[in-house]
Amino acid sequence: MADKDSDGRETEINKNEDWDWLAAQARLAAAYERGGVAQFAEVAVRELEAESELERRKRRIGDPVKGPH
Repeated sequence: MADKDSDGRETEINKNEDWDWLAAQARLAAAYERGGVAQFAEVAVRELEAESELERRKRRIGDPVKGPH
């Protein structure tokens, strides 16, 4: 699922695929070139959220959910 930047362009973060810093770095550089610091900051927030979601998925896969005993 792609998000739209404030200028209407779609970012290339796909929540169904693995997120990585190399691709994030490219998206951040493009955002800065497109819209300066403000656009960079917006994309940086989405990148951090995507990384966080990936880490949550990794923990869910590795650790089964424990219910009340």
